[in-house]
Amino acid sequence: MGRHTAVAACAAFAALAGASAHRVGKGRDVYARFAPMFGANRRRAEALSAERNMEWTFGGWVPMETPTHSYELAVEDSEVDEGDGGYMATNGHVRAHEHSTFMMKGTEDDLYGWVVLEDEKTAFEYKTNADGDVEVAEVPVSAVKSSCEFTESEGGDAPDAGRSASVEEAHEDGWNGQDIRYLQSSPGAPVVLWLDIDTFFSNKRSSDATWGHDRKYFYQNWQAASAGFSMFDVNVVTDKGVYDRTPMRNRGRACYPDEYGRSVGYYHTIGSNRCGSYNKRDRDGYRLGRVTIHEIGHMFALRHDGNSRQEYHSGSTSYRWAPIMGNQYTGSWRDQQVMQWSRGEYSGANNQQDDLVAIQRYARRRADDIVGSKAMTVGARGRVSAGQNTGKITDRTDSDAWTFTIGGSGGRVNLVVD
Repeated sequence: MGRHTAVAACAAFAALAGASAHRVGKGRDVYARFAPMFGANRRRAEALSAERNMEWTFGGWVPMETPTHSYELAVEDSEVDEGDGGYMATNGHVRAHEHSTFMMKGTEDDLYGWVVLEDEKTAFEYKTNADGDVEVAEVPVSAVKSSCEFTESEGGDAPDAGRSASVEEAHEDGWNGQDIRYLQSSPGAPVVLWLDIDTFFSNKRSSDATWGHDRKYFYQNWQAASAGFSMFDVNVVTDKGVYDRTPMRNRGRACYPDEYGRSVGYYHTIGSNRCGSYNKRDRDGYRLGRVTIHEIGHMFALRHDGNSRQEYHSGSTSYRWAPIMGNQYTGSWRDQQVMQWSRGEYSGANNQQDDLVAIQRYARRRADDIVGSKAMTVGARGRVSAGQNTGKITDRTDSDAWTFTIGGSGGRVNLVVD
């Protein structure tokens, strides 16, 4: 994947007009502050202290500076991948700040991270500059964390009122009772997005009346999330083992607390070792899936798609269309809506960020599976099965076509498209 965190970090800082950067130190020196917290080092220090009947005095505190003062980071989890240039990921909270969180990731040459102080309503963002120095700037909390509250809306006007989408039944899932703990959308893909449903189910009893419902619910959620990232070389999984075996810089984690309310997404948390998003319950699995795609979008550092009147654009009623980073609750046509990654191509857009390009900082686009056209597979009695004639649309300019012939002398054909 190379040094993608540096590209993402620079893009984030470029958007912070007026934020002044403060030098923290050389990247290798800042990196070294976290070294005692890496799993093996920390275990050795704790074991040595126990052997000598001594309290381990380091205590997990890492000193860190901001433009105005210093504080200590309380490390809760820290990992390092020696086989990947010493890539590390760590997270926790700020000492003496009850409602706080931090994340740091990268190598000696390329660090990125942030600190959020909820009570102070402020945040600090860290990145490595071209000279190898780690700099910090004070930023709004919204620059690194998005707390999303969607409201019911029927959407706006269509670009072409003469074209309208018909109302169809909500999509039916293909869940047949299989174990939802081991789902994978694209086995072997280099980037893994783990939908961590373990915490949700750890609070459930096997006799719980909703147990079966919740399994179908999360299967639908996985289906929707898989579709949302199907144009990228990404494996959307519920299998923790797949996540654990993936290099840290190439993975992200979305969590599911068993509660309703605002969902939250943290920016640039692909390549970290923390939950990058907290996706709250919804009325059905597909609706939760759309929220999941949106919140994982924030993990890729995508901003909200809105307009001059709304933080979240409500889409087009006539087209049944809305941007993924816009409103997820589009009223009566919500079950039929088409959601797409956007670049602000709708009227009145206030965000021209190209979502597809932004995601490619971390995950490459899939290769075109059908270049030009492909011969159609036609079964008995002219039956055309969707399962035998499939393709993936991976780009705005991609189109897939299937052909068939009826012989040089012509003739008549009846096709039954399933």
